[in-house]
Amino acid sequence: MANGIDILRSIATGSSLEKTATPRQTYAKAQVDRARNTLDSIPSNIDSEDRYLMWKRETRDWIPHPDNIEEMWELEDRAYPNGNFKQDSIAKINKELEATPSETAKMDYYKKNASTWPEWLKKYYGSDIERSRTITENRALELSRINNKLATEDILNSFVSQENLSFNRAISQRTHSEDIYNALIYGFTTEITTNSEGRVSVPLGGSLAPVYALNPDQFPSIDPREEYILLKDTFKMVDDIIAPHYNKSESDYRLVDRKNKSLLFTKLDKLGNKFTDQHYNIILDYAEMQSDPAEAVSEGLGSVITKRIDSNTYGSSFETALDFVQKWQEVLGTLDKRSKKL
Repeated sequence: MANGIDILRSIATGSSLEKTATPRQTYAKAQVDRARNTLDSIPSNIDSEDRYLMWKRETRDWIPHPDNIEEMWELEDRAYPNGNFKQDSIAKINKELEATPSETAKMDYYKKNASTWPEWLKKYYGSDIERSRTITENRALELSRINNKLATEDILNSFVSQENLSFNRAISQRTHSEDIYNALIYGFTTEITTNSEGRVSVPLGGSLAPVYALNPDQFPSIDPREEYILLKDTFKMVDDIIAPHYNKSESDYRLVDRKNKSLLFTKLDKLGNKFTDQHYNIILDYAEMQSDPAEAVSEGLGSVITKRIDSNTYGSSFETALDFVQKWQEVLGTLDKRSKKL
């Protein structure tokens, strides 16, 4: 109940305390009133078929609205000639549904017509509507998954075709795949690349930002079910497509590594004539790449010992030979230390 202040306010402003009906509600009620008056005004002695046709003609401009659907169907039931309105309505709908070519078409039919049905008719077709909805949603999901796969494949092919693409070999392929997947989840597509450190990155704030360092909270979240489907459909694809390029990065890395180790080996005599672990590690790194490691070790030791001979380090050939044998033992000791660290 409105209090005194509300009543005074309504008098002062001229406003009504009752909720004003919307234009659509007002028109809906007017249509019902007109349909009822039309039905009541038709003489009862007129043939029932003619009576029904007259009523349908007068109500042909009916615009379905939640506020008039139930009453309009009730009035049509009254006007119907043989008393089998509900059964005939169901038969008519069934005939129209039989003419639809697919479940998708059935779902379109329900979407178009069910909003104009009364509750009893919606209830009658409820399970069929739900079944059609499930089938069409599943098919829509399947189509969406196919389109997503194709779109993701295009994005990935564009990504791996970049000339300067290079994966950091210190990072596993799976980690790189996770970074790419997360970039896709965050909404990035053709912008995905790798930075100077070989990490998957995206442009953000005017510079390249590695994906692993991004805060997921700064990007719109997606439905967990959608993410599950994306994970199921795209993660393996990401892994498969980047694998050859990751392996190429590994091959390039190994090639550069071999060149660096070989270059250091040729410069052993420039590291000084006092043997250190650095000498032994360079010799072992080079020897591991050779078909005859023992010969490579002898070659490496020989280049340094030659340097020591040139600087008059040895007093005799015996001292030279003894030092060579001792250095071989030290190389083996370094090799043993390295194997224990693995």
